Amino acid sequence: MEKPLYNKKRKIIKRAIISVVCLLIIALLIGPPIAVHIITSGHVDYGVIEDYPLQNMYSPLDFDLTANEMMLTTEDGNNIWASEIYTENPKAIIIYWSGIQQPSVTLPIVIQGVSMGGAIAINAFGQLEDIDGLIAASAYSSFEDVVVLLATR
Repeated sequence: MEKPLYNKKRKIIKRAIISVVCLLIIALLIGPPIAVHIITSGHVDYGVIEDYPLQNMYSPLDFDLTANEMMLTTEDGNNIWASEIYTENPKAIIIYWSGIQQPSVTLPIVIQGVSMGGAIAINAFGQLEDIDGLIAASAYSSFEDVVVLLATR
């Protein structure tokens, strides 16, 4: 008489183990995309800053240059501040991409990027033949590395 009870308990344990394994597999498949979405779509609070947060790092006048400052409107209606600095006989053109918290806009051409902008610059440098030089600061090697880094904090 004990065998049917033993078999019933065994079936319940098997079902429980299979259920737990299935839930773990689902969590492993769904968890990372949800975590990436939560991490990357959060609101960025700049605090009290000026209209153009990168503008006052250096002034073009510090280097005897004049800047043509403008607002560019993207296809989806976002306004992006850009500053062009012209000089006669340039040795290179530097395009600066800021990190994720200060969105940016983007010959011989040298591109520079910081943080996420650095990763974008590295990627662009490898894909676009027109780019002659690269400056990448605090860039990460892949998006996956960023997710792992943020998950371990």
